[in-house]
Amino acid sequence: MIYHPRNDIYHCCFRLLSILKSYDQPITIEKIRIIDFYLVYPNFVKEITLPRKNGNTKLKNMYAKLPPPFEIMPNKKNTLF
Repeated sequence: MIYHPRNDIYHCCFRLLSILKSYDQPITIEKIRIIDFYLVYPNFVKEITLPRKNGNTKLKNMYAKLPPPFEIMPNKKNTLF
């Protein structure tokens, strides 16, 4: 059996609590799901298109250096929706 955080209920609770703790205002469930998706699959951050601003290029370059995942990545649409 191979462990993955997406299937671990304790890891899910930890992610949810850390997301809720980082926001001072109410947050929608859709936003929580999107943030949780990128916490579980950080390699998909490379595919996000951001507007060109000073901070965004540094952020994009930082995530471009991530090594490829060791696992077979799921289809984003099936996983997120």
